[in-house]
Amino acid sequence: MWAGGVGQFTAVPIYSEEEDDEIIRSSEEMSCDWFLEIYLRHCDLEKTTDRVKQFNSLYKCLLPNTSVLFEDEETLAEVEDLIYKDENGMTVPEWFKNMSNELHKFADKAISYRYFANEFRNIRILTSLQGPFLKNIFDTLSEQWKEYANFGSVRRKFIAYFVEDYLIFTMLHALGCGKAALGESYPKYSAILMLELYKRNEEPVVKLLYKEKTMNDPVDITRNVRGCCSTPCDLKKLAEYCSDIMIDYDNRCG
Repeated sequence: MWAGGVGQFTAVPIYSEEEDDEIIRSSEEMSCDWFLEIYLRHCDLEKTTDRVKQFNSLYKCLLPNTSVLFEDEETLAEVEDLIYKDENGMTVPEWFKNMSNELHKFADKAISYRYFANEFRNIRILTSLQGPFLKNIFDTLSEQWKEYANFGSVRRKFIAYFVEDYLIFTMLHALGCGKAALGESYPKYSAILMLELYKRNEEPVVKLLYKEKTMNDPVDITRNVRGCCSTPCDLKKLAEYCSDIMIDYDNRCG
């Protein structure tokens, strides 16, 4: 695939999904009515436009012993901004440092609650959120393999999707490898989820790798994926194991 000599040019075809593509939009938050109902019911939250009120209710539900509450939208927005700054090594005020452990713990639990992963795992919601995108990926890998089998090469050697962190988060947890990749946390800035297609014994196999900015090298999480006990993993068998967490876009709220 790569040019051999120094200074030689290697053309790598890149296909990136546009922002308004259906498979990207299919993961829109709270896109199904029943999803919102489950979200509200689990912590007995009210359906309200008062963001501060709902945030405080969620905080007390997830961390019942907390003394932290937010008085207004400005304070809430500041804390959310400081959480991200602290994660990325930026300077934060002393008062935030004193309560950073609790705030980061809440952020982790709130993300898990919002997308029903980890202790709140709900496979129906995870399927609804990431199922159309995962189906597209497996369909693409299958097409890539067929093209290689027929012609000995493929036109698109690298396909990139630019998505929000929660799509990576829900996909990892739907595949069963969320804790292996993330622990109890969620994807940080510059997170990359890579699926690499290989040939082994004339059959297609895949590797699943995860990397974010705190890592020097990608971590191979293939053996943690449901149905995979080794790396690389058989593509056809993996598609069968994961068929229940893939769904057509039009059926995502069914």
